[in-house]
Amino acid sequence: MVAYCFRMLAKNNFFMGAVFSFVTLLLGYSGGVVANGNSARINYILHCQGCHAVDGKGSVGGAPDMTEFGQAFLESTKGRRFFIQVPGSSNSSLSNRELADVLNYIASELIQYRAKKIFTETEVASARGEKIGNVVSFRKQLIDGVSQ
Repeated sequence: MVAYCFRMLAKNNFFMGAVFSFVTLLLGYSGGVVANGNSARINYILHCQGCHAVDGKGSVGGAPDMTEFGQAFLESTKGRRFFIQVPGSSNSSLSNRELADVLNYIASELIQYRAKKIFTETEVASARGEKIGNVVSFRKQLIDGVSQ
């Protein structure tokens, strides 16, 4: 069956175009609503999932669990800025709009944050240029503030 499909692809440009269009539609890379609806998830997979895992829970000895204190971080200005300023976010190749979309995906889908306050392109642009000196220490300070 696979050999037959490859022969059809080689012989029939229309068939190849149809298959390519269908596959890209499924993956969310075609234009329109499907791509826009999946682009934040796809960017999370490409830029974050390698360290933070598919569910945002991180890895032992590696990236921290974003879901553990995520709700509290999202409720504070310092916590929101932390999400923007960690090296994986601030140094990524994503535009400010794309980063805002990824952070909103993390907030709504992984952390299950249901408040109305979402990340905006403007918020990301204003905080992204400031770097955190010691990420681990800064995160600990945020957690200690939440725990009090």
